[in-house]
This record gives sequence, structure tokens and C-alpha cells, in this order.
Amino acid sequence: MTITTRRTTVSQRKIAFMGDDYRNTWLGTQAVFTTWEGERLIGTITHWSDYGSYPCVTFADGTWARLDLDVEVVNA
Repeated sequence: MTITTRRTTVSQRKIAFMGDDYRNTWLGTQAVFTTWEGERLIGTITHWSDYGSYPCVTFADGTWARLDLDVEVVNA
């Protein structure tokens, strides 16, 4: 099965003005995290980093990683 993705940017402006209303729209979204070694892992955005600045993905094994504001999301 081929997985297609697209890049999008988390809006800092919307985070500042809308807060959790905006952040919650990202929860449940599948996204790609690329390790320093270049391995691409798919996880689900489940929470936000401290202070709510960056989305975090959780993987099937329960580990998680913080994403940047430039997010590669998996197309549904």
C-alpha cells in the first residue's frame, strides 16, 4: 500500500488567537516524523508540547516525538 502525504504549516497566529480551539483540530491527525537517521515513522498527533507550541505524535509502541511547525500529514 502506498501512503501519500502533504506538507502543511501549523499557524502560530491561530495558536495565539484561537488557542485550544485551533490545537484541537490537529488531534487525531496522522503525521510523519523523520528521525535524525532519516527513518520516516507514522504516528498520530495526540497532544501538544509544553506551552502548546508544537504538535506531538504518538507511535503504535506508545513512544512519542515532537514535530516542527512544518508538518507532513498523511492523506486520508
